Amino acid sequence: MNIEFFHNNKILGLHETFPPVPAFKAFPKWWKTLPKGTAEGMWLNDDPLTARACPAIRDWLTEGFVIPNWSEFIIRDNGDGSYQYNMSQVVNDVQITDWVNQHDVKQVEGMQIGTLPDGTVLKLENPWNIKTPTGWSVYMFDPFYHETHKKIRCLPGIVDTDMFHEISFPCEINLLPGETFKLRAGTPLMHIIPFKRNSEMELVVRSMTQEDAYVTNKDRQELTTYMDNRYNEIRKRKLRVQTEEE
Repeated sequence: MNIEFFHNNKILGLHETFPPVPAFKAFPKWWKTLPKGTAEGMWLNDDPLTARACPAIRDWLTEGFVIPNWSEFIIRDNGDGSYQYNMSQVVNDVQITDWVNQHDVKQVEGMQIGTLPDGTVLKLENPWNIKTPTGWSVYMFDPFYHETHKKIRCLPGIVDTDMFHEISFPCEINLLPGETFKLRAGTPLMHIIPFKRNSEMELVVRSMTQEDAYVTNKDRQELTTYMDNRYNEIRKRKLRVQTEEE
């Protein structure tokens, strides 16, 4: 089963210069440099486990695919209610509107998001089409853990990419008056996570049962009994049980 990313050829060779990549190949710099720490350090308060050892963060950073920014983009808030922007790929017969547009103020009225000085919302015209197998869609997220572009953040959404392949990226803008910001080519811009559609799940809200309490306490005891990270070992065991039950 494949997910396909194919570009519109407005930038020749884009699939070689700044292609989408599996998320595990786009770890943020802080993740690469932050030591994991040790479980022993947690006990001795000298080398505690860090965010890099957190399985929830690791699993998020390795799930899905990352689309990088395809061209240098610069934007300036002029401080007087006006703004300027441009992209380095505006050459030959390519126009700025091929890459950047806006949503009108009336289209986002009441939404609590950062806008351009005139109240419109910046929209980046993504060159990549996305195609998934029948019944599969994609979640689209700003790459939250990447620290390099908090001034521009793509808005989250869901697209049924088995039917609709062309996707634009509306963005929140957080510039101060008079501030200029450059979004460099290659910067992670959108985190794409495929999922199978129409998996029905009913909401059940209840109190914890004795069985729930037993399982929770058993897992907690195993996690804290040993001075190492047993999370992966416990998860593998639970997956084996689930597979056998199926």
